[in-house]
Amino acid sequence: MDKSDREPVFLRSRWGTNRYVYNPHNPIGCALIVISLLLAIGAMYGLSRSHSPDVPGPSGGEHTAVRSD
Repeated sequence: MDKSDREPVFLRSRWGTNRYVYNPHNPIGCALIVISLLLAIGAMYGLSRSHSPDVPGPSGGEHTAVRSD
């Protein structure tokens, strides 16, 4: 395999910016795409599990008075 036959891991974005994107035609670029997606999904799942809005916080009317005799 020649160097001219190899696909680069990163390609310049075609949207007119100077950013680079992963190349899905390269096996390493494809693996990086999958790993990035799995990390993003895992981070979103972890953030959703750490904050549960269904549990109500304490309010003033729910507490009972403490008697000191």
